[in-house]
Amino acid sequence: MFDHRAAGDFVEAIQAPYRAGVNVVGIVRERNTNYTLTLAELTGDMIQDPTPDTFYRNARALADERVKQREVFEAVISETASAYLDFLYAPFYYLRGN
Repeated sequence: MFDHRAAGDFVEAIQAPYRAGVNVVGIVRERNTNYTLTLAELTGDMIQDPTPDTFYRNARALADERVKQREVFEAVISETASAYLDFLYAPFYYLRGN
């Protein structure tokens, strides 16, 4: 007898890592866009007011953006590894009944 609920659970288990991957791509795209916009804004600020104070303020803002970029990258690596492992283990979860 074919168990439709079990088949649905299996499909859900297989689809979950793909959905996680799509979410990660969206997060990375948003973070890269924010970083690029910040860089453009800081460059424009430096062109309009080329003083040492502007340079230091912009350097600090850019360093803060790089820290955020690194944190997002670390989260992406973690999420990607988790999604990959979920994908590999999905058949076993299905067979176990989880």
